[in-house]
Amino acid sequence: MINSYKHPTAGEVKVVAPMVKLSETPAAIVRPAPLVGEHTPESLPNMAMAQPKSTTWSPAASAARRSAPDR
Repeated sequence: MINSYKHPTAGEVKVVAPMVKLSETPAAIVRPAPLVGEHTPESLPNMAMAQPKSTTWSPAASAARRSAPDR
């Protein structure tokens, strides 16, 4: 079964509905999937890692880092 919901940035999104049907605790989609990097600033300190230099992620910056030659 397919469900759809309104994502704040992606618009209408179709997803596979929860497969388990429980009478006492029905499964439901209560919030949209996180965006790439959305929870990174909150997660890194919990993993004993340094804070990122930038709290914004961009595909161009990520591609530039991947294509930069090693020094």
